[in-house]
Amino acid sequence: MLFSQKMEIKTLKQPPQPKSSSRQTAALTLDKAVEHELKNGRILDPNIDEKKLRRTISNRLSAQRSRLRKNQYINDMEKMVLDLEKLISILTPRVKSYEEKRTLLLVQNNSLQNLLELHLNGSKRSEIEVQLKQAEVCRLREIKKIEQQVHESRQPCQLGYCLQTLHKFEVNNDRFCQWKSMITSGSAIGQSRLKVEPSYGFNDRDEVSMPARNQDELVEIDQYFNFDDLNICEANGSD
Repeated sequence: MLFSQKMEIKTLKQPPQPKSSSRQTAALTLDKAVEHELKNGRILDPNIDEKKLRRTISNRLSAQRSRLRKNQYINDMEKMVLDLEKLISILTPRVKSYEEKRTLLLVQNNSLQNLLELHLNGSKRSEIEVQLKQAEVCRLREIKKIEQQVHESRQPCQLGYCLQTLHKFEVNNDRFCQWKSMITSGSAIGQSRLKVEPSYGFNDRDEVSMPARNQDELVEIDQYFNFDDLNICEANGSD
């Protein structure tokens, strides 16, 4: 509708140029008007110039056509105004409805922006918490690893296991007596022998520092492991 109205406005503003047929029609109309003026018009001077008469009638016809075009243009404009008013009456409630929808969408957009910002902040906090927990887990693992290493480094030599292993071999052997004295005394030489000796089941054993023991502790160890029987065996072997 608007496109057709624009086309009508352009047509009214720029009327098309008359063609040759239009000129012929205008000429005929002018001839008929002159003839009618000469026959039925007011009394004219018989000596009047025909060119002047034609020019006068032509001016009258031109003014008449101009008035007609003007009236037609006014009628078209009035019709266009009515059409536009009708269109405005139709579009006004739509515009109002769209304005209300726009307001609601703006409010919804603001709420969504706030919600998105909250979620982003929560995501950042969650990432920070995850990083902190991962760091805490790594720290606890390191502490546990260090504690295990310290526990292994401080673990005492299992004398009972050593003596039971050595007891499987010949009791009367002088080497057994030497090993017994090294284990019970806790000397560094005995520790090194325990570490490198492969024939008694001590392969790749870490060196364990054993504190020096006094006579009372050695007596208690002998009583605990029943070294008296071993000493009897040792005496029998030496005989």
